[in-house]
Amino acid sequence: MSILEKFEEVKICGMEQLTESDIQYCEQNQMAYEAAVRDYTTLLSEWEGVCNRQKECLPETDEERKPSPYLGVGKRISSRILREHLDQLNGILISRIVNEISSRYHVTIEKEKISNALSYTMSGTDGNLDETKPAERRILQYGEIVDQIFLQFSGKSLREQAEYELKSRCRKSAKNYRGELGYEKRGSCLIFTDGASCSEWLGSPEWKLWEPMAAILEGVAHYERNDFRLPLSIAEVISQYRLKNSEIPFPDCKKVQSMKLYKNGRVDIRFREGRFLDQFVAEYLLQESGLTSEEEEEENEISGSGS
Repeated sequence: MSILEKFEEVKICGMEQLTESDIQYCEQNQMAYEAAVRDYTTLLSEWEGVCNRQKECLPETDEERKPSPYLGVGKRISSRILREHLDQLNGILISRIVNEISSRYHVTIEKEKISNALSYTMSGTDGNLDETKPAERRILQYGEIVDQIFLQFSGKSLREQAEYELKSRCRKSAKNYRGELGYEKRGSCLIFTDGASCSEWLGSPEWKLWEPMAAILEGVAHYERNDFRLPLSIAEVISQYRLKNSEIPFPDCKKVQSMKLYKNGRVDIRFREGRFLDQFVAEYLLQESGLTSEEEEEENEISGSGS
């Protein structure tokens, strides 16, 4: 399969994975972006006409170095400012679509790679303020951004990529600073030796989960539901800055039962059955087998971005 054929395959699969809501969001932003391109192009042309007419009357004036005294607004607007904003519109569209898909589907997207792949400016100046250079006014299409997003996933679907990244974070979080496993299994209990800090506040202990422990809990929540919508009980634990109770039940969960915090930083996660614990550890904490060198490098980059 040629690179072009691979790109077309990703393109078809990528667009097919977008929901109706995704497409609506993209189309609304596409329309707003195109309207801004048209309006700023018109505004630039009109403003240049204003400046030229002033120069005809006052030949000594120059928009940048010696603006006309009759264009006080020139302190806030200029051809340069309009061109610069026109050139920024591509980046705004890319950022909005990338940020929305990243947030909706819990995936990491390298925005800079997409910007570099689609690096053409709207005013055609390429940073050169030579007004004699013709403008390309190349309109970016949101489908091009979607294509670039899915090329980063190496053939994975949105759900597969999100699960891959989540499990990568869990595997990294399960290791201590020496790169060794920082947990042990005991019956139906998963024990982490250093998952939280404990401090005294008005004579009562309070706990703060370390970020790796919060990542483990996100994995537990995903294992519980096979979904990124967290059970309320687990979501509350992750969202709280300080935890006041050392024993926290998870009544809305069928696989995981509770969490217990100790003053020495130990954290226990108890599953309702040992088989649930074994399955979670195997799927979320142990290193995947059969990863290619490229996949291992990608996993390390994902884990690093989540730390």
